[in-house]
Amino acid sequence: MPVLKSNPYDKYKNNSVTTASKEELTLMLFDGAVKFCNQAILAMEGKDHIKTNELIRKVQNIVREFQITLDKQHDIALQLDQLYDYLHHRLIEANLKKDLEILTEVRDHLRSLRDTWREAMKLSKGGHAAVPAGAGGGTVAAGGAVGGAGGAVGGAAGKVGGTVPRPAVGGGMRPGAIALEG
Repeated sequence: MPVLKSNPYDKYKNNSVTTASKEELTLMLFDGAVKFCNQAILAMEGKDHIKTNELIRKVQNIVREFQITLDKQHDIALQLDQLYDYLHHRLIEANLKKDLEILTEVRDHLRSLRDTWREAMKLSKGGHAAVPAGAGGGTVAAGGAVGGAGGAVGGAAGKVGGTVPRPAVGGGMRPGAIALEG
């Protein structure tokens, strides 16, 4: 039986996921979603439909993970649920139609959400007032900069009811729910 060698990068990646805070896990998921969207765009441009489908499904899984980990006790969770539902449906449409424009739109919304989340994490470390973050009971800071960054996702929010979500996303990831490889 061959001996499998362990890749040091895989050990590092696994360790960073298992030791990350809920907020850091959420950021990792956003990074993964944006990365997989970018890869899906390249695969779609190269007419590799099998790879495109695999990558879009990875993004769909991350978006669904955000949805199911939302803490429904907070009003913002309902708005984010609508936004995530919209993004999920657009991913399905992009995959069925092999539409680069739709896929790029979703990627841009995910980037905006990720950047807003990153900014909220920075502000929370600065000791600003906290607002409920999504699932898992984590909190994020709120302030003028966050509200401004939240406006970046207004395009998608406008299509799902006209509300602009604040940076509060599902951060209570279920153990082993999403793999960030690839």
